[in-house]
Amino acid sequence: MTMSPYEDYQVDDTPSLQGSSRQVVPPHEREGRCLVIDLDSRSWRIDPIASPLLEVCAGGRLLALALYEKYVRDTATVTARYEQGNPMVFACGMITGYEYMDGGFSVVTRSPVTRRISVAYSDTAFGRFLRFCSYDALVLSGRLHRSSVIVIDEKGVSFMYADKYYEATTAAMDDALGACANVTVLSIGAAGEHGVACASLVCQAQSIGRGGLGAVMGLKNIKAISISARPSTAEDGVRIPAADRKAFTANFQRLRRRIRLNPVCRALARYGSAVEVTDSVSTGTVSINNFTYSADPRLRYLGGQEQLRLHGQVRYTIFSRLLPDIASPASQNEPGFSEAIMLGSHQGIFDPDIVRSLLAVCVEQGMDPVSAGGMLGWVRHGMEAGAFHDAPFISAGESFVVFAARLLRDIALCKNRAIGFAGGIDAAAQAYGHKEFAFSVRGLELGPYDIRSARGQALVDMTGYGGSFMAGVIQPALQRGSVNKTAAWVVHDESVRYGCETMGLDPCFGAQIYYWGRRGASGRISASLGTFKLLHAPFLGIRMMAHRFMPGFISSIVGHDVSYARVLLLGRRARRIQERLDKRLNGSDDDCTAADFSPYFSIIPTENGSWHDVLSIRPLRDAYRRMRHVYDAVDTIDGEREPDAF
Repeated sequence: MTMSPYEDYQVDDTPSLQGSSRQVVPPHEREGRCLVIDLDSRSWRIDPIASPLLEVCAGGRLLALALYEKYVRDTATVTARYEQGNPMVFACGMITGYEYMDGGFSVVTRSPVTRRISVAYSDTAFGRFLRFCSYDALVLSGRLHRSSVIVIDEKGVSFMYADKYYEATTAAMDDALGACANVTVLSIGAAGEHGVACASLVCQAQSIGRGGLGAVMGLKNIKAISISARPSTAEDGVRIPAADRKAFTANFQRLRRRIRLNPVCRALARYGSAVEVTDSVSTGTVSINNFTYSADPRLRYLGGQEQLRLHGQVRYTIFSRLLPDIASPASQNEPGFSEAIMLGSHQGIFDPDIVRSLLAVCVEQGMDPVSAGGMLGWVRHGMEAGAFHDAPFISAGESFVVFAARLLRDIALCKNRAIGFAGGIDAAAQAYGHKEFAFSVRGLELGPYDIRSARGQALVDMTGYGGSFMAGVIQPALQRGSVNKTAAWVVHDESVRYGCETMGLDPCFGAQIYYWGRRGASGRISASLGTFKLLHAPFLGIRMMAHRFMPGFISSIVGHDVSYARVLLLGRRARRIQERLDKRLNGSDDDCTAADFSPYFSIIPTENGSWHDVLSIRPLRDAYRRMRHVYDAVDTIDGEREPDAF
């Protein structure tokens, strides 16, 4: 037996409802409910979500975008009143809150960094507790006149002033608000209160969102949001029963048996998400020293195996929950793949304890580890090049590790010597120079990626919506194809990722399922695991196996048919709404402006590295636009026609 860090009930081999468990009315048996909090007047109301809207938007990313479009005000484009017209929308995924599922939620707002719509996904307990209170979405509109904490429960909403919590860490907020099995807390740190560009939301020691989501919450004077469900223990869980519990139980057992057959799933359960670092050691595809690449044997010290040896725990993944008998104890205190790269090898640091301490600083201060690591990498490279001698943030005699921890705290607290970092890496490079190593797109620091998926990742970053090119990581051979093939995969990848987030499925988990459907060696994996039926798309140049196990599994939970084709449809709808919102707020729908991205996406080799490429962005951009046009031309899937609004 193991306890999931996200759950409030025991993980058994067979999911079961205890006789004393309080069962929330399932979403499929009631009308949708959106909790709208007017911060200006400190009032709240419950707006119904009509059944037709839920049928079209389902939940998660798509529902959050649709609700944002409904509640956004024109003042969201006015800098002086930005936070008042810019709502924050939280929406539960379709399967969020159902028994034995780690369903997540999506949060949508307009980023003060990119000035575009920013969407973040998280599988922490915040979304599940929101649904346990019988809400499917939460909208925060306007701005509080004084820093406050919002407390939500089944009875409604209350406010309390948070002056005494000024610059308090996120861990301190968890303690102050009593975060436990019955209470979940989403908060910001000092970075959010000071409006720092890399400020993020934090829930259960996990940073959520990039592009200044924490800064938006700080501008609204919200220090934290606490959601309380009725008392529950390991024996008395708060959960929502599946629509067809008999079919769900049988399918869940089947899913677990099939996942157990795959060595990658077993490794993720045993060693956590950082096991991907170790898998990349021999190929030299991990970023070392600010986007240089080389095989380095020291990378193994940042992997999940070393975390388990040193600390007896690893970074949590959904496979830790699905395979509890082989899973190691899981914790959010351990770095995952992105944190290990951006705060570790990206800085030339290979001591896992140091990376762990830097991650703790980021989480406590409410900072996005990827953006923080991008800024630290730029500073380190500049220091090695002999720059920044007179910069105010440099202190003589400090080791880089001590310097990095101090700089992160100074950035979060907006101290004078680090004030130039408040606007992000572009603002810092403009103030202190050395722009050639400040890798960013529209002010958002580049995140880590597998070098083998560089072309696809360049396109994903160029769109400005962020995320990992999942297909390129799981099937690196895709990168050897033509530019058109790469662009086609990116377009398809977006629909898969956005569809997963709408369902409430972790996109990485979904990708493991979807992209294992290819013929050949991965086809054997697919035969054992089962995948959604993939929409036939000849322009992708591939054929996928058509297993129908997962649609049946999801359908047994939510009570209606959910084909893989529908997942793609939901993903496309989410993308169209996001584009429409960006056009409305920015006056332009061009998501591939060359001016927003370096004309060349350059991978810089080290002295002992042999891999080097300079990717021209223009042909990739043009191919991407063509493939988007082809993909969006498909307006019917399984007989369902796209509504005109989408």
